Amino acid sequence: FIAFGVEEKGLIGSRYFAGSDAYPIQNVNYMFNLDMIGRLVDNNLALIGTGSSPSWDAAIDQVAPEHFNIRRSQGGLGGSDHASFYMKGIPVLFLFTGIHDDYHRPGDTPDKVNFVGMYDILNIAHDLIEVLDDADRLAFTQTQAVDSRRRRADGVTLGVMPDHVHAEGGLKILAVINDRPAYRAGLLAGDIIVRINDDAVNEINSYMRALGNLRPGTVAIVTVQRGDQEITFSVQL
Repeated sequence: FIAFGVEEKGLIGSRYFAGSDAYPIQNVNYMFNLDMIGRLVDNNLALIGTGSSPSWDAAIDQVAPEHFNIRRSQGGLGGSDHASFYMKGIPVLFLFTGIHDDYHRPGDTPDKVNFVGMYDILNIAHDLIEVLDDADRLAFTQTQAVDSRRRRADGVTLGVMPDHVHAEGGLKILAVINDRPAYRAGLLAGDIIVRINDDAVNEINSYMRALGNLRPGTVAIVTVQRGDQEITFSVQL
């Protein structure tokens, strides 16, 4: 069990752990991300990352309670700590009870937590561990990922994960999501976005402002720094 800090700043805690020698990462068989499991309503539970291993679906079928409504999402990337493990080639499963009106607000108080629901969710995780305990090491598969928790309301994204730790100008790409606009245009992890159309990108805030000026169905001209080269891409949104 591990609790990560600085998730909202760019998965800094989990990224550091996954890339450090604090624990041999090759010994990690799979990772459960229990991020926001306290607001279970009508037994609706999202299991995100089911495409990160061919073993997940059968194991879930074996342990899923009949009274639960489980929605599966294959994507292994996203804005929560499981992504740091997925990028190391480790199968992940993000257990999640969904966005609510108090998300990131002071009204998210302990009296609103569904503790019985949390207990049931933890039992699902426990039962999955028991099912997999005697199995071989889980195979890893890449997914076409979408972050089910943090999605821009207007639907316009490039399909990249920003590296929030980068502080040397521009927006450095931590990962490019398969089959999304940036991926199809040829952008790569490690590229540093310095301009979108006529908007200079200096850091995350100017990047978000530039995204806000984009519209679905249009083409964005994205300029990146790749090593010593500055390269311009036409990105179909």
